[in-house]
Amino acid sequence: MSGYRVVANIRPSQGREERSILSIRTSKKRVELVDMTIPENYVHDRLVLLLLSINSFFAVLGSILIFLRLDSGSNGIYWAQYRANLGISAHIPGKITDILSFVVFLVLIFGMNTVLSMKVYKHHRNYALTILGLGALLMFLTIIVSNLLLDLR
Repeated sequence: MSGYRVVANIRPSQGREERSILSIRTSKKRVELVDMTIPENYVHDRLVLLLLSINSFFAVLGSILIFLRLDSGSNGIYWAQYRANLGISAHIPGKITDILSFVVFLVLIFGMNTVLSMKVYKHHRNYALTILGLGALLMFLTIIVSNLLLDLR
């Protein structure tokens, strides 16, 4: 029987508090304990919160724009790729799953950037801010590309 449980506790560490999220994953053969501490400064840093807000806004906006632009009454063929070097056959058709992969990509980028910036923040604040900023840029470009592909159909 496999299960997943999340336990949160607050413990003092070197004069400041850190929030610790302990996740316990159990399977048939082993028990895995993952400890991910979130520094207290990370939650209170205004620039980090601004970038996290921008990233979450882009993830939600991109997902909503893609879902609203999907047409269930069409034949289900969308332009999934554009290759300028192919000339007349530059548009390569795809299915709806190719377009929905943009939504999965947005959510994946948001989650990975958040976790990665939390882990890096302990060592270098500027690296964490750079990760969040580049994630926002990547999500913005993903929104542009997905909307251009949806306009071509």
